[in-house]
Amino acid sequence: MLRLPLLIVLAKYFPIALCLLFCGRLSTSTQAKDLTVANRCSRIVMAEDPYAELWLCAIVTVLVYFLNARSGIAVGRARHKYNVPMPLSNGPSEFQRVFRAHANNAEQYPQFLALMWTTATVGGFPLVAGGLGVLWVVLRNLYVSQYHKAAKGVTAYSNPSYMVLGTYAILTLGSIVYRLLKSFVR
Repeated sequence: MLRLPLLIVLAKYFPIALCLLFCGRLSTSTQAKDLTVANRCSRIVMAEDPYAELWLCAIVTVLVYFLNARSGIAVGRARHKYNVPMPLSNGPSEFQRVFRAHANNAEQYPQFLALMWTTATVGGFPLVAGGLGVLWVVLRNLYVSQYHKAAKGVTAYSNPSYMVLGTYAILTLGSIVYRLLKSFVR
């Protein structure tokens, strides 16, 4: 079961690990051999690639997949543990909590991913969108963990995750309105 410190470590070091993995595959010229690992990694990230700033959103998208997989596996285990056959979704309250945690998250994924990527691309805030995405994944992971134990207390994690979605909407709409007004003022 993923916990908050593990997610923080993943969010902090996963980009570095990816970078180190691909740094060795850069040019083998003398110039590239003279570069330190940090310089090579910064050249990868700072290249004139239009998608260079979207790396954090891409990582968050993969983390959302793992959160969904974790939640889905928990439903499968709960089905086995409480003898709830497919396709039934009702059973003991313990099973229903695990099932609802997964279903609630599955309901959130489309709007989260759409808002995150829209904020990153159309809104023009890729790093902010990625950072908020990491926060959202951590909050939803805590939500799932809490919901598996008891339904009480889940709002401590769901309400802030809704605030993240609202922040995405405000940033994107604000950016669009600003650009529209700027184009009319010229």
